[in-house]
Amino acid sequence: MRLAPLLLPLLTTSCFGCGDPGGHIDDRDHPKLKAFPSQFLWGTATASYQIEGGLHGSDWYQWESTPSNVTNAHADDGDHSYDLFDADSEAAQSIGNNTMRLGIDWSRLFPTAASFPQSPDPAAVKHYHDVFASLKKRGLQPMVTLYHWALPIWLQDLTKLTETSGWLDDGMPNKFALFAAWAGKEYGGEVDLWCTLNEPVVNLAAGYFNGVHPPRRSFGDPGGVDMAVQRAMNAARNMVLAHGKSYEALHSSDTVDSDGDGQGAEVGIAFNMPSFQAYKSDDPALQKQHDDATRRLRYISNQAFQDAVTKGNLDYDLDEKLDGPKDKIGDPSLKDHIDWMGLNYYSIVQVATLGKSSVGPITGLPRTGHLDTDHPKTEYSWDVYPEGLRESLDALRPYGKPIYITENGLADSTDAQRPRYLADHLYVLQKAIADGIDVRGYYYWSLIDNFEWQAGYCPRFGLFAIDYQDPKRTRIARPSAKSVYQKIIAEKGVDPSLFKQFPSYPEPTLNCPGGG
Repeated sequence: MRLAPLLLPLLTTSCFGCGDPGGHIDDRDHPKLKAFPSQFLWGTATASYQIEGGLHGSDWYQWESTPSNVTNAHADDGDHSYDLFDADSEAAQSIGNNTMRLGIDWSRLFPTAASFPQSPDPAAVKHYHDVFASLKKRGLQPMVTLYHWALPIWLQDLTKLTETSGWLDDGMPNKFALFAAWAGKEYGGEVDLWCTLNEPVVNLAAGYFNGVHPPRRSFGDPGGVDMAVQRAMNAARNMVLAHGKSYEALHSSDTVDSDGDGQGAEVGIAFNMPSFQAYKSDDPALQKQHDDATRRLRYISNQAFQDAVTKGNLDYDLDEKLDGPKDKIGDPSLKDHIDWMGLNYYSIVQVATLGKSSVGPITGLPRTGHLDTDHPKTEYSWDVYPEGLRESLDALRPYGKPIYITENGLADSTDAQRPRYLADHLYVLQKAIADGIDVRGYYYWSLIDNFEWQAGYCPRFGLFAIDYQDPKRTRIARPSAKSVYQKIIAEKGVDPSLFKQFPSYPEPTLNCPGGG
């Protein structure tokens, strides 16, 4: 999650959203909607590297060891969830959740190349069994992510990228499938919902275009723009193939129905699908360029990968055609290789044309924060735009797959904006389900404050606050966790009175770096 290619000056007003409290949702018309389905999954999401600590065999540990890469923060100083996983389960249960999205870390389970895939670390294997037992004890169904942006150093050593090239290694699809097969066999009796990849497009953009995440590839590398584009396309192809192979591996290795719904493994991907909007111009010719660049980036982010794993159509060069020498149409190793579609939705991406500076398939510059709009802004400088959630759901609907909201949330250390944010977005979701969109669950990001990648610990996304000066790392429920999220879960819907109780988005008091 979360890409920050550019920072602009923070926009300020006296009260964000006071004139339009619902982020363009009319407060005067919030009719009571049909209740959420009785079997709906209510949860929160986390990621191994962001909460566990002690993952020194990961490329992200190498990355954060260079202070300039992260804002003077270290994952080891964070939530200590490796030891406090029971506290996380207890926190989730306390607000009425019946599911939790979490990860199992590849580098913890297989600390060396020699250990993979036959000799996992016994303590690590037991640890995740203990985590799943803790969840089961509290009635929480796990959704498990296999890759949430961190790779073992033996697959991607940032000091030896020519020998260990991560997703640029054409052997990665087979290696990832072996990991998936092992995970399905080992944990299939406890897990049915599997998420192979988290936000592959964001991961590619941050690691291969902008260089703000491992492996720090960018346009400024030797070989310039052409080499950067080629690397990113190769990595994208390997991620697509890795998902296809791991889908088959999980269905072969996990045949146990652990949740009682009559199915074993159910496999999906968490796609980041923002609302793409073009910058406005009074010049018709320039506006057309903005619009074309926006369409292209929307396609790359919100359609190309999705088409590959549903239709088997792999657009290798991302030119919106399927006539290239490396393109595939109806590839049986990819077609229908997904059981559900995960949607991570946060905000708007505004796009301005690059004009003559266009880079292969990239014809526009995306900006995610500090936008010149009248929408409320969060502490991470993102726009609050609930309608975009419906836009993304409408984009996924034609694929005919069940949908899970695998991430949705905001950075809000004071908890002043979160109540309204939850009400707005869950109302949009409730209306979408009432309109016939097959959404099976919602995972708020995040259960607890965590290590927010290059932004460190400034953005506070948690429903539960963490005092990082407290050695016990006590999980403290923010008011919105109980007064809004738990209330919505218990009542199976958004009570319209919440919009009067929380009529606006107060101006944020922090400006966290990395949100651009």
